[in-house]
Amino acid sequence: MKNIFRIRKKKDRVGKEIDFKNSWAVSKLEDKLEFFKRILTLVPDNSIWAIEGMSDMKLIEYLQTFPIEDSLIVNKGTIWPKQKTLKVLINPISRKSLIQNITFENLDWEIIHQHIYNDEKFYLTSYDNLHEACTWISN
Repeated sequence: MKNIFRIRKKKDRVGKEIDFKNSWAVSKLEDKLEFFKRILTLVPDNSIWAIEGMSDMKLIEYLQTFPIEDSLIVNKGTIWPKQKTLKVLINPISRKSLIQNITFENLDWEIIHQHIYNDEKFYLTSYDNLHEACTWISN
């Protein structure tokens, strides 16, 4: 049957994500922006922020100024519709810029699913716009 709705098949969604046995579920998140900024300050240089979602072209163009070539396949959270995916290098320059420029609206509406990792170590996995029941940080 032809996939007329462009539904993402399971084999195209499955990838790496945080080790749930060695992480904490975020049970209360009062300020998504401050939480995200704090995570950015804690992850090591050359970490990668893998994002799924986004339709705001200004946001996409901004994030594309911090490109990274990376072959690691991360877990996708959306079956349908297929979302835009992007990877961003976190280094001293991008970290400072991201902390200054990412807004609450970006985290609450645009950036649907995200992972932050360095090599095979995942520091953050979050689905559904940093929702409390769907966000984990490594311990």
